[in-house]
Amino acid sequence: MNPVLDYLDEFDRRACRTIHRSRDDWYGHEITRLCQACCHPRLAVPDLRVSPAKLETFLELAEELREGRLRALVFSQFVGHLDEVRAALGSRGFSYQYLDGSTPVREREKRVAAFSPAKANCS
Repeated sequence: MNPVLDYLDEFDRRACRTIHRSRDDWYGHEITRLCQACCHPRLAVPDLRVSPAKLETFLELAEELREGRLRALVFSQFVGHLDEVRAALGSRGFSYQYLDGSTPVREREKRVAAFSPAKANCS
């Protein structure tokens, strides 16, 4: 069977179950899940094994940046998506600096300084 169609069917089934439980939150919750699915399908359906096109495209771009000895800032509203990005970068030998809302201020300052052009340790 087609894994993308399987994913969409599962997403639809879960959305229908959710709407029956609570109409008040359904829209916000399901829109968030859809946004997560667009970032990486496993964020919405953890056991799904569909190729994450957005991550694959990002990694192609990251390789081009590395070849040009350039750096980039990567943002996501979903920490789970950043976890997927970190794992992919690490498995391909990229160095990176990671920040999220839980990073203490002093550590954040160190990581920003490490990313800055004069002290960059990102390849």
